[in-house]
Amino acid sequence: MRKSMYIIRHGRSLANERGVIVSELINGEKKEFGLAPVGVRQAEEAGRRISEELSSAGQAADQLVFFSSPFSRALQTARVVMNTLELPPDHPLEIAPELRERYFGPELELGPHSGYDRVWAADRQDPSSPAGGSGESVQEVAERLQTFFSKINDAHPNSVVVLVSHGDTLQIAQSVLLTDGSAEVMKKHRDFAMETGEVRILNNHT
Repeated sequence: MRKSMYIIRHGRSLANERGVIVSELINGEKKEFGLAPVGVRQAEEAGRRISEELSSAGQAADQLVFFSSPFSRALQTARVVMNTLELPPDHPLEIAPELRERYFGPELELGPHSGYDRVWAADRQDPSSPAGGSGESVQEVAERLQTFFSKINDAHPNSVVVLVSHGDTLQIAQSVLLTDGSAEVMKKHRDFAMETGEVRILNNHT
C-alpha cells in the first residue's frame, strides 16, 4: 500500500488563455501551448504546497518520484514544481504517455472550450461513448490509467509519487483510485474536477 501520491493538474496554459481544446499529442507537445505566466505562478505555488506537506510529514523532496504527461503544459509544470522544491536539474522526471490529456477527437481539436460541455453531457449518459464522436471514452482513459497505476505500484511500491497531468485525466484517475470504478461512478467523473495548478494528496491507496 502506497503511503501517498500527489496529483497536480498543470498550471493555466496558453491554450486555456485562448479558449481552445488541445488534446492531440502532436499539438500538446508544442511550446506554443505551454504555460501562461499565471500558470507558472500556479506551478510555483503547487511546489510550495508540496514542500509544506513534506515538511509536516518529515519527508525529503529528493525521495519523490515524478511522472508527467508528455504535453508541454504538464512537463513545464512538473519542472517548475521540481525547481521550487530545489531539486537538482538531473532529478528523475519520467514522461508517462498514459498521463496524456484525454483525446477529444478531431472534430473538437483546436476548437472552442464549449466542446467540453457536449462531451461531459455525453459522459453522464454513457462513459463508453467516444469524446466528440471519435475521441477517447471515459472507460478507455480509465483502462490506460489502471495499467499505469499497476506499473508504478510494481516499480515503486514504497515511494511517494507525483503525477502531473490534465483535467479529465485526473478526474478519471481519481474515479479509478478512490472508488469502485463502476460505470455509474465514471459517469460522474466531473465530481473530481480540479482547478489549474491544483494539488491533491491521495493517501493510503493500493
